[in-house]
Amino acid sequence: MDLFDPLYVQDCAAAIFSSPMPLIGTYVAAASLACSLAMAADVYHGFRNKKRWFPCKFFTLNAATLTLLGVAMKLSLDLSGSMPSFWDQLAKLSSNAFMCTAIGNSMPSIGPMDNKEIVMNVAALVILAITVVVNKTGNPQFVIARSVTSAASGGICFSTALILALTWLGYFKTWPNRLWGFEFVKWEPQGFESNYKWSSIMITVIQSLGVGIGTISPVYRWLYAVKFKCSGSEGGSKSREDKFKVEDYWIQKLAHWKERPLAFQFGSKNFRKRVHLTKRGLLEFCIGIQIVIVVVSKSVHLFTVFLARKFLSCCRYCEGCRKKFKANDPEDERGSKLDLRRFVLHLEGEEELPLQMMKNNSDATDNLIQMGKKKHPKYFIELLKNFTGIKGIAAFDSDHVPALFSEEPPNCWALPVVTLTTIAIALPNIKNHMVHQLLSGVREGLNYVALVEKNLDKGRNLVSIRNAADILWLEADMFCRWLDEDLQKISLEGKSSKENLGRLSDMAKNIVSEFKTNTNGNLEEKPIDWPVKVIAANSMYRITKTILLELESSSGQTDEDLFAQLSAMIADILGACLTNLPRVISMKCFCSAIEKREESVNRAAHLLGETEEILEMLQQHELSGLSPDQAAYLHEWRALIKQKNPSKFVSTPNNDTASNGSAELSITIE
Repeated sequence: MDLFDPLYVQDCAAAIFSSPMPLIGTYVAAASLACSLAMAADVYHGFRNKKRWFPCKFFTLNAATLTLLGVAMKLSLDLSGSMPSFWDQLAKLSSNAFMCTAIGNSMPSIGPMDNKEIVMNVAALVILAITVVVNKTGNPQFVIARSVTSAASGGICFSTALILALTWLGYFKTWPNRLWGFEFVKWEPQGFESNYKWSSIMITVIQSLGVGIGTISPVYRWLYAVKFKCSGSEGGSKSREDKFKVEDYWIQKLAHWKERPLAFQFGSKNFRKRVHLTKRGLLEFCIGIQIVIVVVSKSVHLFTVFLARKFLSCCRYCEGCRKKFKANDPEDERGSKLDLRRFVLHLEGEEELPLQMMKNNSDATDNLIQMGKKKHPKYFIELLKNFTGIKGIAAFDSDHVPALFSEEPPNCWALPVVTLTTIAIALPNIKNHMVHQLLSGVREGLNYVALVEKNLDKGRNLVSIRNAADILWLEADMFCRWLDEDLQKISLEGKSSKENLGRLSDMAKNIVSEFKTNTNGNLEEKPIDWPVKVIAANSMYRITKTILLELESSSGQTDEDLFAQLSAMIADILGACLTNLPRVISMKCFCSAIEKREESVNRAAHLLGETEEILEMLQQHELSGLSPDQAAYLHEWRALIKQKNPSKFVSTPNNDTASNGSAELSITIE
């Protein structure tokens, strides 16, 4: 063998240069797998939530997915090599099918975007698709998703998936290699081997699986669009011209851009004129393409509707016969009288669609509520059984306790709950399972308290107080500590509840005194800007002193009795706070930002399912006299109670309970 033979040198160079290709192929396969998993997650999410239109949650049109698609299309974009082997050709076909499937899956994600995001993302997708088309055949879709175009993309995805499936069947000799004289893949000639070696097989298999999974969502959207069209009255009432009419919203933005003046004003008049005319020409060309795409999509859509109409008519006839043998559901009849069409966002020319959407979306909403019911907070519901109304709101902080400051920080809902829970942990002779159950109930309840305070604290005046409560709760829940003091150690060392309460009270007072000493009594900062340690200590001091005042006036009370009393106070505060939950749920349903509205409404439905039993428990107690804005704040509740019954703030809870009139005091949120 002549080492200087040009052919030998060329073969050696080719072998050296192609050695990294399997690793590149592995990279392509990994990108394809990531896209496939994201599309599979969307399919699972759609089935799990009974959303058969499969909203894009994981595989959305953004920079990350466009980058992954660019890598996954490596073989289709490879213009430098002939790639004559069978697996290379099949990988190119699977890449083209994968591209169409990815476009069809990501179409709905364009809806929440603003104009700038749509232009940037769709432009990147078009460049990628056109590059694939230049190299090989493909079906790029670069229009904004909605109705007929989404349905047409489903048909295209189904067609490409079918072609890929037939090619695989041809490989396994279960289908002819040619279909009507057309060969999708050039079968491997002898002597040709893929530069990507084994990785081309891996790419083909992964992308084929991705096409199979990814086709589910577009095809389901396609079938749903056909079902809506067939079940509505639009098909028989519209003329042929109306059926193929291109609505204004398809070209409205392009037409607006065409008529707008140029953003820059430099250069000569002749130069600006030429630029303006060029811009108008390009936009007119884009408008023409948009119109052609919409008309073709409507043609595909109407053709599938024509084929499906007879079949669905038979299905509806059978369904009608089946319903005749079933009794009418009065709840359904009552719900059918509600006219909810004005709450549905629909496009021009879809007058009959909202009714169908309401009918089909009810299953998804009911499913979210049922999922919420399965995740109801069982420990918190058990804690709320101690809910008595408003006694705990007045009892946890007495006016008989002297203030340590001339001006004290306000209370949020969470801070006294956390402080009372901390005190309960420090009580002696309490069984571990009782403490664990209380901690679990408070943990679940504070999630809803945070939701209420986050949504209803309009002035954001209690943010620092809430942060202090969050820090204290983390320490108490995770480590059973309060400001680095071991609560379990205090519980074991103390001989009585009074002793442990006095110990906590002294600790809190020392922290406050140290703070006053360091500031020389000149408190220039507002109370809400005090350090977390001082806010926590002030709350602990007032609550422990209030409980000690009660213990001094009572006799025969055991440690477990005090634990039960603290649990009742916690339940009362949490219960009063959660009377605001219906308002929070309503606010989530009327979220103003359209791109966040679906997620917000879904969360509201799930939250309604979670808290349905809680709301029923709270409805058993009449709560009146507060406006919705006042009911969001703990200090407003205490102010109203003090106004109606001042004795609750200057007497012990035992004395209050003895008075029937005081115990039955009620507050109603107007």
